[in-house]
Amino acid sequence: MSTEAPVQTDRLLTLTTPLGGDVLIATAFSGMEGLSQLFRFTLSMVSTNTAITPDSLLGKPITVAIARPGADPRYINGIVISFMAADKTVDGMRRYEAVLAPKFWLLTRTADCRIFQNQSVTQIADTLFSDGGITDYQKQGLTGSHPSRDYCVQYRETDFEFLTRLFAEEGIYYYFQHTNGKHTLILSDSTAGYTDCADKSVQHAQPQSGETVAVQRWESSYHFESGKTTLDDYNFEQPTTDLTSTTSTVLTNSAFKSWEIYDYPGDYTKKDDGTSTSRVRMEAVEATYSVVRGEANYASFQAGSKFTMAKHEVAAEQGKPYVLSTVTHQAQDPTHIGNQTKNVVYSNSFTALPATVAYRPPPVTRRPLIPGPHTATVVGPSGEEIYCDKYGRVRVQFHWDRLGTNDEKSSCWIRVSQGMAGNSWGALFTPRVGMEVVVSFLEGDPDRPLITGCVYNATNMPPYTQPDNKTQSGLKTRSTTGGDATTFNELRFDDKKGAELIYMHAQKDQTRDVENDDTLNVKHDQIITITNNRTETVSEGNETVT
Repeated sequence: MSTEAPVQTDRLLTLTTPLGGDVLIATAFSGMEGLSQLFRFTLSMVSTNTAITPDSLLGKPITVAIARPGADPRYINGIVISFMAADKTVDGMRRYEAVLAPKFWLLTRTADCRIFQNQSVTQIADTLFSDGGITDYQKQGLTGSHPSRDYCVQYRETDFEFLTRLFAEEGIYYYFQHTNGKHTLILSDSTAGYTDCADKSVQHAQPQSGETVAVQRWESSYHFESGKTTLDDYNFEQPTTDLTSTTSTVLTNSAFKSWEIYDYPGDYTKKDDGTSTSRVRMEAVEATYSVVRGEANYASFQAGSKFTMAKHEVAAEQGKPYVLSTVTHQAQDPTHIGNQTKNVVYSNSFTALPATVAYRPPPVTRRPLIPGPHTATVVGPSGEEIYCDKYGRVRVQFHWDRLGTNDEKSSCWIRVSQGMAGNSWGALFTPRVGMEVVVSFLEGDPDRPLITGCVYNATNMPPYTQPDNKTQSGLKTRSTTGGDATTFNELRFDDKKGAELIYMHAQKDQTRDVENDDTLNVKHDQIITITNNRTETVSEGNETVT
């Protein structure tokens, strides 16, 4: 048994690793890449070094070069996210296995609860990429408006889940371009984001044809789709505005037109945003209408790249441009053993879409739901005791928001539920800065909070000591600004049997305005004490005292 160290000369698969040189030899390679998918490749290797440690590779980059006849190699670069050391082979080398993924995968390792305000999805992505140390990314062919979002919450999601959810909502897809030594994340929302495959023109040939590089299987499939997407929503600032938005499919099959997808809420407050959202959802449906499935041995095939079927025995299939939506690679190279060149092989299976269609990722990651109420603390600018807008909305600091600044920037304006709410009539109690409030979420959506009440805590205790005064209830306010426990207005009820009482306290003035009769019926004593002047005027009629 030979233990001579193999080298990476004249091989199908060669590696560049942090260990250098010919320390690791690739024997097999497999995995998948796709539009709006994290690539994942498994790399089988051998080495005469039987003591390679996981720390020497985990989180480190590896580049795989796949040789292409008469052309530059196809490179695949990723970081090691899994490493396995296995048994020795019969010739004394040890087998190793590594799994490669993009740096974007690292965002699956971190989760958070945080609030973004007045930022677009691409700006949010910039922030999270920066936080994650991801610098190799490009915005290529982003033609959509992608407006700023007033309020956008990441709630108990990984950074990856959060971003991919936002990308899908706005029709942004991504893929990865690989070069020698690095991979670049591409973000796009149009066909301008696709890149040319190194093999721009490909040919179809049966396996028995003798063609060394070709597409061996080509199957065009078509799917029945919905013909219309309709969304609706509600904006309390324009309560009578119809926000219904409908987008009909561009697909020409008349059988589709009767089938409609309707959804509420559409997660928008402006008609233009609804038009954009319904269009994106319709395009996501249309993107899967025509799909090609095939097998080939073009190592240049990579997700997001375009090619043209230049030669096909069926004329209708020729001359059409396609973009690769998924590619599954398989390669083996056992030449380190010797006399194994006949077993060196590369192949792939793939799916492709018409390159004239802008890909739209499906909503794989759903918006997180908050199934029950939260509590939060009302906040405002320094020195403010009551901070609200014209609707009586307030801002809060959520207990889970560790990045919040406990001021007027901590949240959006949040509506406050009242006992009644008519047109210039109803009830109004505005939660004050420092109060703990109960917050529910419309449809469980973290982006749509609604304050439904207030609760006491150890800092803010009830106005009537409990349980000693458990028969007492009422309303007690606090003078502002700068009031204390001695300055307040109050209406108090005491329901203690035999000592029932209604108590009123006006901190300064009290005005009572009666439009018609006023009846006072005192069945026992009445005491009136006035410490200053009293004026009584009967402007019309008589005063009768009996």
